[in-house]
Amino acid sequence: MLTNARAVSPRLIAVAAERRLAGSLPPRAALPIYVEPPATRAPATAPRPQPI
Repeated sequence: MLTNARAVSPRLIAVAAERRLAGSLPPRAALPIYVEPPATRAPATAPRPQPI
């Protein structure tokens, strides 16, 4: 199925959810939520020496 995700309306999402709850659409498998880690940079200066 091809879709334009920018054009999905909340009403269509609600209709699909209602049909799934009623049992006319099969349940879908749960997908893990992917959270992208924050970008990191190397320090601008060298690390300090270990304390003695």
